[in-house]
Amino acid sequence: MGDFPEHYHLLVLKSLSFLVWARHYCPSAKVLVKTDEDVVFDLENISTDSLEESAIYCSILRDRPARQGRPPKYFIPEAEYYKEVLPDYCSGVFYYMSKKVMSAIEHCCE
Repeated sequence: MGDFPEHYHLLVLKSLSFLVWARHYCPSAKVLVKTDEDVVFDLENISTDSLEESAIYCSILRDRPARQGRPPKYFIPEAEYYKEVLPDYCSGVFYYMSKKVMSAIEHCCE
């Protein structure tokens, strides 16, 4: 959907264009689920009854090194990020969020 080159370092653009796509094509959705094509999960095991409107649900990656060898996919040059350990972040393999969170992410990136 987005007009940008396919590159690992541009995955954030792919994620943001997914949010724009979801807003346009799924306006009545209350929950947005993102997963990679090679991930298997059971939608019945995702509870939305107690979904907090300001939360993203994901597998959190903690204490990951910023410069984890080569290839560049897992290597962040010191000029781009000077710390040795990355802040905690959501794995991009699978996450879900409320529509309110989706809108907040979109607005902060405009």
